[in-house]
Amino acid sequence: MAQQASPIVYRGLHRGMADRTVLADSLMPATQMRLIQNLDTDAIGFLTGRNGYSRLGSAAVVASEAGKGLIQHDGTNSQIVAFINGESYYLVGTTWTNKSLGFSTSAKIRSVSFLDRVYAVDGVTEAKSWSGAAGDAWGTTNLASAPISALIATYQQQMFMANTSTDRVDFSSLPDSTGTTITWPTDNNFILNPNDGTNLTAMSRFGKELLFSKVGKAGSFMYRFNGTSADADPVIYFGAASQEAQFISGSIFWFYDSVKSVIAGYQGGFPSVVSKPVRSFLKAIPTSSRENIALRGDEDHVEAHIGDVTVDGVAFSNVSLRYTISTQVWNIRTYADEFRVFADYDDGTNFVNLGFTTTGNVVRMDTGNDDLGTNINYDVQTPWIVIGGNPAVEQKLAAFSAFVENARAMTVFYRTDLDKTWRPIGQMNKYVNSWSGINAQFHKIAFRFTGTSAGDPVIFDGFSILIPLIEGLEKSSDKD
Repeated sequence: MAQQASPIVYRGLHRGMADRTVLADSLMPATQMRLIQNLDTDAIGFLTGRNGYSRLGSAAVVASEAGKGLIQHDGTNSQIVAFINGESYYLVGTTWTNKSLGFSTSAKIRSVSFLDRVYAVDGVTEAKSWSGAAGDAWGTTNLASAPISALIATYQQQMFMANTSTDRVDFSSLPDSTGTTITWPTDNNFILNPNDGTNLTAMSRFGKELLFSKVGKAGSFMYRFNGTSADADPVIYFGAASQEAQFISGSIFWFYDSVKSVIAGYQGGFPSVVSKPVRSFLKAIPTSSRENIALRGDEDHVEAHIGDVTVDGVAFSNVSLRYTISTQVWNIRTYADEFRVFADYDDGTNFVNLGFTTTGNVVRMDTGNDDLGTNINYDVQTPWIVIGGNPAVEQKLAAFSAFVENARAMTVFYRTDLDKTWRPIGQMNKYVNSWSGINAQFHKIAFRFTGTSAGDPVIFDGFSILIPLIEGLEKSSDKD
């Protein structure tokens, strides 16, 4: 005879998500989910709906055009500069104002702020610089004899430019006694293993090193330059897919490797791969899109915007994979827009991340409750749950409760091994929501929580299930 049991409670959700290609359902703790979409794991123990983003400026920089570069020039004439359609724009009040540049309309534009000027390259046109003053134009100040380059960085008071076809890296002189002028000696250059089946894709100053990534059919590599010499041969068999696919956060150099389909962190020595829980998403990135992956973050997060992917037959649009450094957990975000460029920005009050959409908008990330007016959809899915750890025993779901703040018609579903269609249990509109008389038979069961946020972020605090006891069998929750 069946007897009534105490509810099995699933709370304290703190382990993020892991896809089914890397961790079996039977090994997943109750505090880990199969999918966490648009709910963040920052508050340990529950999931909170993510913030949205809002436009910087009163309108798009150039409507319906993809952003190609973004930088905050930190100088006497400080400016936020957006590169799009081969031109540059800076913000005057709330209006994006054109400053003619004349670069390639299709090329990515990389830039640095150095010696009170901003310098830009596109790999096609001669490099240019600008003081940031409204009355000045882009010109060749400090760039006489500088090479045409696609990559640019500063390191040890010098500017470095790299040609991604020849793997040649040129660097400037040290600044003169006035601290305003550099030159480009023709013999100050070096080569990083040319003709090895790879080409330069990225460079970045990190600590006491200047890091160079090379990617191609032969693999992915990272070279280190210490101010005197570079690695003669690759020591690190990882490399960033592009200049945009790398980011420094938490004293760690983070990057996306398109050859190995991983996200890794480098602190010296050898990189550590951290992306195994979201491997299916990284493997699903089309090869044609891998050069467009862009990373951003802050002191505790790294986010990789990977675009549109299909995982386990489910299509996801404008996906970002978000890693929390302090807790080492993952969740995903899906945005209303696609991003290929990010930059840090000091708005005079706060430091914020800016994103540049493929529709021409520069936006403040993680602000507001929607994505430029589009509501945020969220989705949480549990792994398959086997009561008592023995799938041979057929169970029955008698009742279900969920604990949600700011639910606003969040819907809960279930599916079983006997019926794999997601079946609705009901909608939630208060903190404690309960249903009885479900009577679903199963050997294993999974739950799903979906909804749309249009106001204060939802807070998902867990759920409980009630399973009648079968005489002679003891149930347990297998929670950690």
